[in-house]
Amino acid sequence: MRDFRGYGRLGEEVGAPWFTRQQKQRVRAAPVIIRHMPHYVTLMRWTSQGVAGLPAWRERVEDGERTIAEAGGSLVGVYVTLGRYDVVEIFEAPDDETAAEIIMKLQRHGAEHTETLRAFTRDEAEEIIRKV
Repeated sequence: MRDFRGYGRLGEEVGAPWFTRQQKQRVRAAPVIIRHMPHYVTLMRWTSQGVAGLPAWRERVEDGERTIAEAGGSLVGVYVTLGRYDVVEIFEAPDDETAAEIIMKLQRHGAEHTETLRAFTRDEAEEIIRKV
């Protein structure tokens, strides 16, 4: 496997011997566009029920990670914080509707109050600003 040049399937060199001439031309003409999923930042405050369940916190985080993955997203990170919020969770989801579904499923146990923010990467923000 050679270095990825940005064309063809990941890990396949364009012009690999098993491609026909027509396939090689199509692959060269079609650059791969990698789209990143939107990021969401969830600020959490534990309820009294959430504090009582802290011994099982690790299992709750793993359950949350499965919930996010089943919806087509991925967990970026979970951070216990000092200050107004107890936990900050960052995850990716395909769209806002899926993110809302994930949040509702995560809140089903009543262990925390949440506030979720849609986060934009620097590149996304710059693209938005260019349109202004």
